[in-house]
Amino acid sequence: MKTHDYALGVVTLAAVLTAFGAPALAGTTYKATFLEGLPGGLAAYAVDIDPSGVVVGQATTPDVDFDIGHAVLWNEAGQIIDLAPAGTNFFSGVARRINSSGQVLFSLDSSTYLRSNGSLTNLTALGLIGTATALNDTGVIAGYRDRRAFIWNNGVSTDLALLQNFAGAVGVSDINNANQVVGYAELPGIYAGITRAVVWNNGAIQDLSTLPDDTHSSASAINDAGQVVGASSYGNTSTGLLRDRSTRGFLWSNGVMTNIGSLDPSSTYTYAANINKVGQIVGYTLLPAKGAESPRPAAFIWNNGIMTNLNLALGRDRCYANAINDLGQIVGSCDGQAYKLTPVAPGVDVGVR
Repeated sequence: MKTHDYALGVVTLAAVLTAFGAPALAGTTYKATFLEGLPGGLAAYAVDIDPSGVVVGQATTPDVDFDIGHAVLWNEAGQIIDLAPAGTNFFSGVARRINSSGQVLFSLDSSTYLRSNGSLTNLTALGLIGTATALNDTGVIAGYRDRRAFIWNNGVSTDLALLQNFAGAVGVSDINNANQVVGYAELPGIYAGITRAVVWNNGAIQDLSTLPDDTHSSASAINDAGQVVGASSYGNTSTGLLRDRSTRGFLWSNGVMTNIGSLDPSSTYTYAANINKVGQIVGYTLLPAKGAESPRPAAFIWNNGIMTNLNLALGRDRCYANAINDLGQIVGSCDGQAYKLTPVAPGVDVGVR
């Protein structure tokens, strides 16, 4: 585990610190912790973080032909734990979610597991069929199968409504503590191939539409206030959001979808990945290419209309932000290395690491 401290300018950190109830003073820092991967592995990716700073995601292991991803957890001390049951030989896995109770939802090959208080439960063996992608603080799970979204609660699976009664492509990305579920669903008829960001509330489905002049959208996260984030784009294929056309991050709140902007006005791709309870959003923007280079991903935090480039805090050039907890800790990856960013209040001496 490698830790560095980076001071950011007063202007860029002002919006961030306001959310913590602290004044924006010069010298305030983010503590950037780079999380070590599995022995011999080439890459690690942080996907989610709980209120205590425990991180989950995926890390690769060495293999004869290619690296294999394992579901992993980094504890508060930054130590990595392979979540595969001891003595087993799974091909691949990823930890998708961790809730405030420390429960971890993860997959191993085609099976879904829940880790709770250190014990593992094979949910597939108990009857959970499909891809489980979301977990809330009460232990309710959401996912999708056979072109249908579902909720799994205490061993009971409930299918969610179809968009315009059409069994098209569907995806699920998040569930809040009111059991509101978000993701995307495909439109029917002449609009087949076009996906829309949706929210399921008490089983009913709502189309969140798109930003002006767009055709596609997808929701990535929802907080307990019912605010939704995701991406909206223009395209004419059935492959969903398009990287080669304009894609914009959005915040949907109180029935209104708002473009959150970009780190660079010339960028054509911004993705809003996650939102916490106070409405802070993280994600990434693809910055324009320099010369022969490909576009560079820059992680960001958005707060009250101000977007801050987190690559500066990380001291790296190609970074993604995947999740933010309610304390403002952010996780993601830079060039295949997992990280955790922790905001430090003004006047706190974090030392030199």
